[in-house]
Amino acid sequence: MKGIIINQFVFVLACLTFFVIGLVLFATASEAKINTENMVAAWLFDDGKGKDVKDSSTNGNDGKITGNPKWVAGKFGRALEFDGSTYVEVADNSSLGIVDEITIVAMVNWIQFKDAGILSKSQDGGGDGNYFLSTGCGGGPTQAKQGSGVILNISSDLGIVGPDQRLYEIEGRPPEEQPVKPVTYSVVKTGIVGLTRYLATYWARCGVRVNALCPGGVEAGQSEEFKERVHSRIPMNRMARKDEYHGTVLFMISDESSYVNGAVLAVDGGRTCW
Repeated sequence: MKGIIINQFVFVLACLTFFVIGLVLFATASEAKINTENMVAAWLFDDGKGKDVKDSSTNGNDGKITGNPKWVAGKFGRALEFDGSTYVEVADNSSLGIVDEITIVAMVNWIQFKDAGILSKSQDGGGDGNYFLSTGCGGGPTQAKQGSGVILNISSDLGIVGPDQRLYEIEGRPPEEQPVKPVTYSVVKTGIVGLTRYLATYWARCGVRVNALCPGGVEAGQSEEFKERVHSRIPMNRMARKDEYHGTVLFMISDESSYVNGAVLAVDGGRTCW
């Protein structure tokens, strides 16, 4: 089945107070507020009883509780307490066909957890992309017990170099009103690189390899003006096609890369060489 699942995966116990998905939650680096017009879904868990979880956005992404999580007191009203075998499932609709960058905000009280995940997008065999927000160490502990495994983290070329803000400039606007690549993007993507190196040394003794892929930009209907700006900063003079990362991913997670551990691989047409 296709849809969005709010899931605790292998939580031992956790309380989820609210969960918000938005396409754009801030316009500039100086703003940090939810843009309700671009909100995809918001589950505040104020229902307080029953098996239904209401979506507070205008998209009607109401959820249905599977299993028997407890309704408890949360930080801002009611919350759902998960015990490791329950989740909230939301039926697919057009608003969940997210192709832009998204921001996810969740208030979680970790009572006790192992590997923890909050969000995934299930697949129906049609090649849909996955959304998975991990708050633990991925599959490390499970793989360590079996003595082998691979974790491939997805960072970005902006996990290696800083963003060129000139790409986003709009002619005629004063400097203080120009759009920018948010600082949070670079912080998160650079953090993934650091996390990869840490986990590569932590799990290596258990036979688990951890690497990071840093893809460059993918052509996906951007304006010609924007693409020209980006192309001028890439030695290959173009952005990636959507299918050009498949081979690299397969190599990084296969036994063909059995001695690759702690690597941070840029696949960006040479952009980070300049």
